[in-house]
Amino acid sequence: MIDRQRHLVEVRTHSIEIKTSSRAKTLFLIVTRNIILHSFFWICMASFAIYFKMQIHEFSTGLLMTTCLDVLMLAGISYLNLFLIHTYYEKKQIMTYVIQSLLIIILISILRFYVELFMMQGFGITFKAFGNRLAFAKLLTSLIFWGISTAYYFSLHYLKHKEVMHQVERDKLRLEIDFQQSRVNPHFLFNTLGNIHALAIQKSDRTGDAIMDLSDLMRYMLYEGRAEKVRLSKELEFIEHFINLQKLRLSDSVRINFRSNIEEDVLIEPLMFISFVENAFKHGNLDDGTIKIELNGNAKVIIFKCENQKTAQILVEEQSGFGIENIKKRLDLLYPNQHNLKITDHAKIFSVQLTLELTS
Repeated sequence: MIDRQRHLVEVRTHSIEIKTSSRAKTLFLIVTRNIILHSFFWICMASFAIYFKMQIHEFSTGLLMTTCLDVLMLAGISYLNLFLIHTYYEKKQIMTYVIQSLLIIILISILRFYVELFMMQGFGITFKAFGNRLAFAKLLTSLIFWGISTAYYFSLHYLKHKEVMHQVERDKLRLEIDFQQSRVNPHFLFNTLGNIHALAIQKSDRTGDAIMDLSDLMRYMLYEGRAEKVRLSKELEFIEHFINLQKLRLSDSVRINFRSNIEEDVLIEPLMFISFVENAFKHGNLDDGTIKIELNGNAKVIIFKCENQKTAQILVEEQSGFGIENIKKRLDLLYPNQHNLKITDHAKIFSVQLTLELTS
């Protein structure tokens, strides 16, 4: 037990290290992506500005340098606006933000006007647009890029808020899943202990085997069953242990057909099928009936089938009671729009087919 606990601690520590490394790598990729996208945007703006000025002036090194410097100042005014929004607007100091924004827009527009004027004259480029027209163009473009950066900031703010709300919703669903799973275990254990109690009363030699099988089942539920994901093969072994435990109390006249075909050992949420299997043994005809269980899986889909002959006068509500209603809730939480649960209730046959679509 101590070795198992130590192993679990090591596994969890390794998992935390992997998650930390993954987050750092994700952050690096996001920063790199943003730098590339922003650089691409401003290169495009500079190219457009050069192309526009070439419609008025001949291309020259002076024109290229003047235009690139002007675009750099537009980039500066844009990022300065992002800083001011974060500093003042987020603190509800809106008037301070508006006043400083107007002052900065005017000052940088004046600076852009005189820098371009002096640089182009220094390179010997003759202006074809002077005075008010050039000053108005600088003020207008400053306002436009100030507005673009403002829209960019609030778009990011909206997306971030939306992501936070999605995370809150996911955390809420996770809590509901944990609650539903905690309800599965006691319900299953109560029924199994009842079976062992019946063997003990009969003083059956199979009581010891039943206790060992129950030990394996409890070990699965306490360790693998509490994980977010388990191997499909582990879930298959769990079902086999359960069936073996049920066989201890059944006569040879009851036919149990269990087939499985796992092409790829995929990861799934634990304890997804046991409620259906337990339901079949609880409400099926255990005198001379037949129980059929089939589990097939590959990388894309898992198909589980369970069918049992019903005892006389079993109601639909009784066979599809707590256990199945519980699993329906878990499926809605864990596999939204990725599962298909088909329950068929005839006079003598009750069958379930669950299809899980796996994401890559």
